[in-house]
Amino acid sequence: MHSLEEQFTIRHFLITYDRKADHQVELREFGTDTERALDAYKETEKLYRDQPNMDIVLLGSDSLESMRKTQGNYFDDEPSFRPEVDAKLFSIVSGILQGDYEAAQKRSE
Repeated sequence: MHSLEEQFTIRHFLITYDRKADHQVELREFGTDTERALDAYKETEKLYRDQPNMDIVLLGSDSLESMRKTQGNYFDDEPSFRPEVDAKLFSIVSGILQGDYEAAQKRSE
């Protein structure tokens, strides 16, 4: 069981997922270091910008176990529970992280 502090601490995870191969390429954990996680996200987006089959996803969760339950589609051994919600959320968050808040709002409609 997690302590109260651990339950409210958001840890950052960066997932690189190949949709075409339906396979997780990389999972990186950054703990609570938001700045380092965002920098890694930006660099990974640049690295794969010409590969539209790649999902670069930065997620926050209290634990890897929780993330596996809620974002199972990014893990090879977990079923996808809500792919339509995940895709919409990913689209919105990507727009916000890229500084295009208006486009992100339109995606959420």
